[in-house]
Amino acid sequence: MNAENINSINIIQELNNEDQERQDAQVENERLKATCVALDNKVSITEDLEAENKALKNRLEENEKIREILEAKCLEHEKERAEHIK
Repeated sequence: MNAENINSINIIQELNNEDQERQDAQVENERLKATCVALDNKVSITEDLEAENKALKNRLEENEKIREILEAKCLEHEKERAEHIK
């Protein structure tokens, strides 16, 4: 082989290496995009669960207030009943 052929082979190998690096970068970019989409979905689900949790806590607090009111009314009613029995 002469120097021109060896030089051509080296150029082809360089081009092949650059092409492989470009393909690797594209694959990595696609992998990162897929990871971002998956993380966005998880964030969305987390936000939905947090909102639902907040709504449930509010309902629980409201129900607890109502329970306290009803309990007080029951005690008052029992007290009145006890006084009528006397």
